Amino acid sequence: MDIKQKILKFLDRNLVLWKEIVTEVRESIDDLNTEQLEGVYDVLVDLDAKQTTALQNKLKETPWFFTEMEALVSKEMYEKHIKEESKEKELIEKWLLEQLS
Repeated sequence: MDIKQKILKFLDRNLVLWKEIVTEVRESIDDLNTEQLEGVYDVLVDLDAKQTTALQNKLKETPWFFTEMEALVSKEMYEKHIKEESKEKELIEKWLLEQLS
């Protein structure tokens, strides 16, 4: 596997980089020379190691980490859904009041 493929593999399994950064790296990867590609690869390997270590430490500390994360995401999605429904309800109520005026 060449260095570009290795970089793309890391980007595909990325958990911590912002989507915009991943997109920018993907778009500029062809413009980099071998030395620059190796630098990017080294940073990604280091980031991956730190990411793995952090997750392992978190799981030692909190074995139910993924359950908590799932519950948090579910709660956030529920709150977002309720907020959207409330906004829609308010718009409908406003429209009805306008129609009755």
